[in-house]
Amino acid sequence: MARDVHDESRARALVLDNGHAEMAFVVSGLCVVAPEMIGIAKALIERPTGIPARGLISAGHAHTPPAARISGAVRRARRRIRPARVRRGTGTGNRLGFQRRFGMQPG
Repeated sequence: MARDVHDESRARALVLDNGHAEMAFVVSGLCVVAPEMIGIAKALIERPTGIPARGLISAGHAHTPPAARISGAVRRARRRIRPARVRRGTGTGNRLGFQRRFGMQPG
């Protein structure tokens, strides 16, 4: 069992609002998001913001931040919301994501 925190886990959020409804997308520093944590995070998001408990909470690494960190990311994103246009496109990005241990020497 860990006795100290070396690096704080992070959660990043994007809040979208079309003038009629809001939705939040969260990427957190988790390997796995437990269903119980999702339920707690959704409640912590919905109560103070009014953003309904729908959207996306994803895992992207290997730490376990508390549900409060996830909901805090949504509240920060909502406070910083700015008008934007959403567009789409296609492309290739070979260096966007990679396994950092790939190709490393043993040990």
